[in-house]
Amino acid sequence: MDDFGDRIAKVENTSVETTKVVEKMKPTVDEVHAWKQRGIGALFIVGIGASALTFLITTYFSNILSWLTKTGP
Repeated sequence: MDDFGDRIAKVENTSVETTKVVEKMKPTVDEVHAWKQRGIGALFIVGIGASALTFLITTYFSNILSWLTKTGP
């Protein structure tokens, strides 16, 4: 019975130590999660901008081409 009690005490100590380690890691994990969310937001904004630019180029391609190839005054 003493052996069983010792084993349970070791498991409890290990559990407490693991909980302490996880508590130390939590701020870092939360920070990385925030970075991920900001990155997704930035990718969304860049995607919308690229889509808008592509739309403008395809819609006004002939006007842009004539403006670029215009010679003389």
